[in-house]
Amino acid sequence: MKACYKCKQPYDPEKHIPKVLPCGHSLCILCIEKLFEKGFLVCPKDNLEHQISLENISTNYMILENVNVEKQVEVIKCTNGHEMNLLVQNEEEEMRCSICKKKSSNYYQCGPCLDQICIRCCEWINTTLVNPYQLRCSEGHFLRETTNVEAFYQSIRPDMKHNFFLCDGCLTRTNGKSFQCRQCKVDYCNSCVEKYGSIDQNINSLYCPKKKYQGFLGKIKGNYVLCNQKLVWRNQNKNFKCFSCRRFFNKSGSFICKECTIGCCIPCASNMISKVENK
Repeated sequence: MKACYKCKQPYDPEKHIPKVLPCGHSLCILCIEKLFEKGFLVCPKDNLEHQISLENISTNYMILENVNVEKQVEVIKCTNGHEMNLLVQNEEEEMRCSICKKKSSNYYQCGPCLDQICIRCCEWINTTLVNPYQLRCSEGHFLRETTNVEAFYQSIRPDMKHNFFLCDGCLTRTNGKSFQCRQCKVDYCNSCVEKYGSIDQNINSLYCPKKKYQGFLGKIKGNYVLCNQKLVWRNQNKNFKCFSCRRFFNKSGSFICKECTIGCCIPCASNMISKVENK
């Protein structure tokens, strides 16, 4: 039994501690205390009354041991949320991790994604959150939210002090929460990411607007097709102009097309989404 019969809450070693009654049925300590408040102890399962003090009711260590064992079983998932149950240990042949690109002899395999992910990157996945803005880095990888990026870097580089991190968006030193891509080794601060709040739900509507002409005659006759590749987020670039408004990017970042290498600033990206919504 994993949960208390009366309150239906799962047992745990701190609050809902399982206690076994003389009749053999178990309840959590909180429910037993409430029953004692009525002046007598009656098992809610078989209605038997017990003449016993609260201090003499034993802990059900069998249930508690099972609870502790279940808590130790860690579910390893890939970046797409698939459970990876197979841990491969191959000392003879090292495989390159699909995330950090480093070779490792111990790694988990994901069948649906055909990926192999090293143990350190699995720990990164399990200790981070999917970003609510659906933002990707300039290589198209989804950013993940790290609540304490200093602690993360301290765990992988214990020989160095990590009191802050350098945001790849605004290029300022900051600390606390980071939106991170471990593949590309970039971090974006919370302030930079929140600037995309107005377009976060519509980011999938951003497509490259660059015209592709069909040869030299196409340029003369005006025959073209749009690139129409999806735009992804990138950090700032001071020497790069917005494709739409022709202004240089400021510290707020931009959206780029990986194929055409053109970029759009945030206001122009918002205008592109507005035009799509108004069609």
